[in-house]
Amino acid sequence: MDYKISNRALINSIYSVQNEIKRIEKFLNKKTSTEKDLQSNGEILLELKRTFGELCQGYKQRCKLDQTLPSLNQLLNADKNAGK
Repeated sequence: MDYKISNRALINSIYSVQNEIKRIEKFLNKKTSTEKDLQSNGEILLELKRTFGELCQGYKQRCKLDQTLPSLNQLLNADKNAGK
């Protein structure tokens, strides 16, 4: 079955995974994190980073096909610029 994910769904997926990576990194950087926390969440973090990379590669390919989409850098920096 051939299914094409929408641009919006792809963008939302990138944002969701990016936010989850930030959340887990913040949790792991707490001094109260146990060795068990570091191990189990470290594995999840690694998998999320791989997923994030795959989503970003897919987005780059999508940008080649749809010139109306913002670049990956613009997309990832949009939340930083919104706070200014």
